[in-house]
Formats: sequence, structure tokens, C-alpha cells
Amino acid sequence: MLSAPNRFILGGIPEFFPELNNMSLSNSLSAECSIRFRRCARATLLVAIASFSASAFAQQVPIIQPGAPGQDSRELTAAEATNLATMEYVEADVRFMQGMIAHHQQAIEMSALVPDRAQRDSIMQLAERIALSQDDEIALMQDWLEERGEPTELPDGGHGMHHGRNHTGLMPGMITEEEMDRLEAAEGA
Repeated sequence: MLSAPNRFILGGIPEFFPELNNMSLSNSLSAECSIRFRRCARATLLVAIASFSASAFAQQVPIIQPGAPGQDSRELTAAEATNLATMEYVEADVRFMQGMIAHHQQAIEMSALVPDRAQRDSIMQLAERIALSQDDEIALMQDWLEERGEPTELPDGGHGMHHGRNHTGLMPGMITEEEMDRLEAAEGA
């Protein structure tokens, strides 16, 4: 059995490996203890990393549902989020997406007029940001419609939506073709 000073030199390894208690202290023992200690340390480290990784992956990222105007956002449970994926849609959802595509396309057309007319870099950068963001949103809405087998354009071929809410039949915020023509022809500030 190792003496107390030798136990201290080995850092208590014989307590973890009882088979070492009957061995004499030599270079081979030191080497064997060192190898076993490194193996044990590596195994412990791997178990710790695996445990940490598993708990990190087990944590769920919160899903936030924005509130309607004037309402707070809220965090959805996993069950609620799963139900969202299976929710059905109605014709009004389709018409809204189709109308928003037309609305966003008009914003892109308007922002395309800016480089030939604007003098300030900040205005040109704003127009570029508008075009890029609207283009991305159009792609998202077209994908949504296509995934459901719905046409990406309004059936009436126009920009009509919310009929009865404004006298032009256009989605609020949109301009008529005549107004767009006047905007394209406009000069000066």
C-alpha cells in the first residue's frame, strides 16, 4: 500500500483507482496514473459537454405573437405554435395577401423613381431600403399563396380591396394609374 506522502504526490489517484494501492511507486506507475487520470478527465469532460449541449438544445426559443393594434404581444406555448401551422385560412386572408402584393409592388415602382429625381443620399438610401424590404415581403406573401394553391394576383386584375371602404376601390394607401402617370411625369421638388 502507498504511504501517505505518496498518496499526496499522486494527488489522491489511488483513492479513485483502488488497484493502484498494491503497486509500488515507480516511473511506470506515475505514467500509468497519468494516462488513467487523463482518460478519466477526458471522459468527464465529454460527459459534461454532452449534458450541457443536451440541455441547451432542450431549451426552446420563445415564439412571440404580435398583438393587434393597441394590444400587447404574447409568448405562445408549444401547443399553440403547433396549432398555428395547421390553421385554416379564409378567402379574406387570400384577398389580403393578394392586395398587399399589389400594394408592395406599387411601393417598389414609386421607389424606382427616386434615383432620377432625388439629390440627397438619405432619400436614395430610403428608397433602396423600401424596394428591398417590399421585394422580400412580396416573395413571402407569394410563397404563402402558392403553398396553399392560391393565385398570387387579385382575380379582378386590379388593386381592388376593401370595396366600400374607399370610393376608388383601391386598397387604402394606393394610387390610381392616372396618379402614378402624373407622379412619373412630375419634375422639381
